[in-house]
Amino acid sequence: ATCGVLLMRGEELNCIVLLGLVLGVGMLVDNAVVIVESIEHHASLGAPPLQAIRQGGRDVSLATVASTLSSVIVFLPLVFADPANPMAAMLSPLGITFAIVLLCSLFISQTLVPLLMPAVLRANRGRLAPRSPVMDAIGGAYRTLIAWTLRNRRLTLLISLALAASAVYPARHLN
Repeated sequence: ATCGVLLMRGEELNCIVLLGLVLGVGMLVDNAVVIVESIEHHASLGAPPLQAIRQGGRDVSLATVASTLSSVIVFLPLVFADPANPMAAMLSPLGITFAIVLLCSLFISQTLVPLLMPAVLRANRGRLAPRSPVMDAIGGAYRTLIAWTLRNRRLTLLISLALAASAVYPARHLN
């Protein structure tokens, strides 16, 4: 859909447009993951597939719509900027591409993803999630780090401030 709109506008497929497509695909994956996780959660609680899809989609639809539309709104000034401004003329295709990709991704995540979920739920019925020793090790290390951070709050704050302060010297000496 985005490439069709760009073709109708006479835009070229350049690096700026490809950047907009990549960012938009990332948001599509993000929205789809949120919706799938919500549906899977309701299914794991024992809800029948259709009820899990309805309830899971309802639980997160407002959040996904709001986050996607807020991203579209951020890029709208690029779309409606003065074409006489060279920077606006160069970045306008990015704004158009990103806004269209985001609106298409919103449509797909709100309609197509829930429509495909019955097949996924049927395929995964009764199956336990696979265990990974690497992910178990990472999870254990993360739990240990969080526990240490909560026990040593002041030291954590000092370390954070020192890290932030360590960026001041290099930032001041950049060309």
